Amino acid sequence: NDQILRFNHSTIPLGDYRLVVQAFAMLTGDSAETAIGNTSRAIMIRWWGIPRSVKDLDIAIDQLRYIAKEGEMSQMQEAKTEEDKQAKFLEFWKKRDPNPNTPRNEKMELFYGRVDYANRHFSHYREGWRTDMGMIYIIFGPPSDVSRHPFEVDTKPYEVWRYYDMN
Repeated sequence: NDQILRFNHSTIPLGDYRLVVQAFAMLTGDSAETAIGNTSRAIMIRWWGIPRSVKDLDIAIDQLRYIAKEGEMSQMQEAKTEEDKQAKFLEFWKKRDPNPNTPRNEKMELFYGRVDYANRHFSHYREGWRTDMGMIYIIFGPPSDVSRHPFEVDTKPYEVWRYYDMN
């Protein structure tokens, strides 16, 4: 038969988890339990309206270093409780919501989409968002033109990104 179990997920930090459920049958007249089945599923703890790539609030706040003012960063990082930190994070993005009448925050989605792209394309010994290319991509977005120079005679390989619409 079906069983519905409720638990307070607000106390669990954002992230990816594995939920394991085991069922036991109580044998009558005996205190021993016999396992009759088990299953497990991957679950994600997320906030509604927050991009899927945001899995850790502290990292998400640290990634704001490219667009946040120093005072805003320190307010979020120095929050006393996790709830206060979440509230300051959401307040930061609420101020930047281009269309506050919708449930989506398009600017936040764009920002964390760029962070995700940087992590997928520019990571090596550092996370992609921490690299120079990642920083430029996150701030300015995809370049209008990329000139790659992998085999120059007297230089290391390099790329030139041009943003024509920004001069």
